[in-house]
Amino acid sequence: MRYQGIREEELKNNVAEDFFKNYDSTKIIGNIDFTISIPRAKHLPEQEEISLLWAEAKANKHDIYAMFAQLILT
Repeated sequence: MRYQGIREEELKNNVAEDFFKNYDSTKIIGNIDFTISIPRAKHLPEQEEISLLWAEAKANKHDIYAMFAQLILT
């Protein structure tokens, strides 16, 4: 599988390019690993950034509760 065995930063870049190339994936919000938002040029200047997706990644796939807890607390 293309996404296995690569570092987290490379994984985020690949997912952003493959699935979200029309959106902005460059924003860093707190300790959230991956965010997707509407590109700034598409909204009015006085509006805040509109996030569509926040995602969290952990090396241990069984640690789903830690992922949700970090998203909720952030």
